[in-house]
Amino acid sequence: MLKKSILLPVVISGFVISSGMAIAKSSGEGFVSKLDSNKDGAVSSAEFNSNLAENFSRIDKNGNGTVDLAEFSEHGKERRAAYEKKKMERRAEKKAARFKELDSDGDGLISAAEYTSAATKKAEKRFAKLDGDNQDGKISLQEYSQKRSHGDKPSRHSSKMKKNRSHPSAEKMFSRMDSNGDGKITQEENRLERSKWFEKLDLDSDGQVTSDEFKQAREARKYK
Repeated sequence: MLKKSILLPVVISGFVISSGMAIAKSSGEGFVSKLDSNKDGAVSSAEFNSNLAENFSRIDKNGNGTVDLAEFSEHGKERRAAYEKKKMERRAEKKAARFKELDSDGDGLISAAEYTSAATKKAEKRFAKLDGDNQDGKISLQEYSQKRSHGDKPSRHSSKMKKNRSHPSAEKMFSRMDSNGDGKITQEENRLERSKWFEKLDLDSDGQVTSDEFKQAREARKYK
C-alpha cells in the first residue's frame, strides 16, 4: 500500500496561509520579534522561510522530508493540547488574581466585609456610568437601556459564554434591580443587587468564601 504523504511544497504553502492569518491577528511587533532571528528590527525572506521550515520539521516526526496523514493529525492534536493547557493556565491565573484582589487582608479567605467592600466600589463605579449625563443619583429605564445597548459593550468573557444561554433583556434586568418598583434604580438598590453575589459564592454559608468555593461558583455560573 502506498504511503499517503503531503509533499513539502504543499505543506509549506499551507503554512504560508496559516501564518498569514496569524500575522493578521497579531501585532506587527509580535511578528517581527518572533521571526527576526538576527535582531535587526526587520524580517527578511530568508528568516520567514526559515521559520516555515522549522514548523515543517516539527510536523515531520521521522524527518524523511514528507508528512503523512498520521503525522499531520498528531501535530494538530499537540497544538490543540498546548492551546487548551495555556487557556486553562490563563483562566486559573485570572481567578487567582481576582481572589487575591478580594482577599484584602491576605488570609486566604474572602469575608462578607471584604466582598461587600469590593462589590460596593464596583457598583458605585458602574452606577455613575449608567446614571447618564444628569447624574441625579437615580437610573431610569431609558438610561439603563441606552447605556447597556451602546456604551456597555460585553466583555470578552461574557461573549464566550454558552451560545444557547439567553441574555436577559434590559427591562428584565432593570425590573430585578428596581426592588421597590418605582421606576428608578438608586445607589442602594444597585449595591444590594451586587452584594447578593456573596451568598452565591459562599457555598457552605459560613460567612467566608474560600479559594475553592470561588472557583466552583465561577465555573457553575459560566455553564448555567
